[in-house]
Amino acid sequence: MTIARYRAAERTGVTFDAEHTVLVGDTPRDVEAGRRTGVRVVAVASGRSTASDLRAAGAEDVLPDLTDVSSLVRMLVPGEGR
Repeated sequence: MTIARYRAAERTGVTFDAEHTVLVGDTPRDVEAGRRTGVRVVAVASGRSTASDLRAAGAEDVLPDLTDVSSLVRMLVPGEGR
């Protein structure tokens, strides 16, 4: 279990397995960390990394920023038409 999932479990009392965890990040290293731990990744190209950089790192879901809430929800919530 990753540190983030461990801390979330400590705070909530809920165990977060890889299937039910989504990493939201904005760098290729974030994408690589998510892929390495087996969680879904939503990459956001709002920082220094471009959408192309994030896709090249292995991100399947990439947003230009977090202003399109509908798209973000579709990527985060199972069954929302990902």
